[in-house]
Amino acid sequence: MAEHDSKRQKTDDEHPYELFYWPMIPGRAEHVRLVFEATATPYTDHSKLAPDEAVSKVTELTTLTNNGTSSSPPFFAVPALRHGPDVLLNQTPNILQYVAKRVDLAASGSEIDILNLNGIVLTL
Repeated sequence: MAEHDSKRQKTDDEHPYELFYWPMIPGRAEHVRLVFEATATPYTDHSKLAPDEAVSKVTELTTLTNNGTSSSPPFFAVPALRHGPDVLLNQTPNILQYVAKRVDLAASGSEIDILNLNGIVLTL
């Protein structure tokens, strides 16, 4: 049984969340961190790496030569969130809207849940 489980394809929700932001600056990524912490959602915060490594992670994403992919357009600012091989988002409102459904903040996906979340984001 364990052998079968180890070969099972991961779903998107089983992939780790990776947050990218500048080191030593809470900034706009702090809202995403608070959501993860409040919901006990595991994530990797690349801004906690050594400053040179963290900056390198950000500049890899925001370089002018990053033309994006078929599923992710290029972007020029962080925060950014990677979730699995196909999801790479930026900008706090986009990230929060994506994460909210997956961490039970707007789990129903109802229009009211999404609008309430958007109201929080707009207040930030």
